[in-house]
Amino acid sequence: MNFDDLYFLAPIIITAAIPVVLIVLIGFYRSHILTFSLSLIGLLLAFLSLFHISLRIPRQVTWLVAIDGYALLFMGLIFAAAIAVALLSYGYLSEKMIPLKSIMCFCCLLF
Repeated sequence: MNFDDLYFLAPIIITAAIPVVLIVLIGFYRSHILTFSLSLIGLLLAFLSLFHISLRIPRQVTWLVAIDGYALLFMGLIFAAAIAVALLSYGYLSEKMIPLKSIMCFCCLLF
């Protein structure tokens, strides 16, 4: 696997790395807005990385992973839905005064 393969796997790598960062951050700083903003930034980074990849598709990354137009379309739909859920859930959960731990676990589960 070379750098080009990792370039095409960037949305998947970002989606896997941000929850780890979130969990470590939640262990030190318990803040609604920090958790929400970091999860939203991670989702936006993953979504925006799809546009960079779209210029060089199709690509067979491994024997089991192929990145083509359909893969980018469905990854984009999933990221857009996760962004919408994050935006809607922050206001709802803050309004309901749900304990901080449950909101932070929910933001980690979005990934």
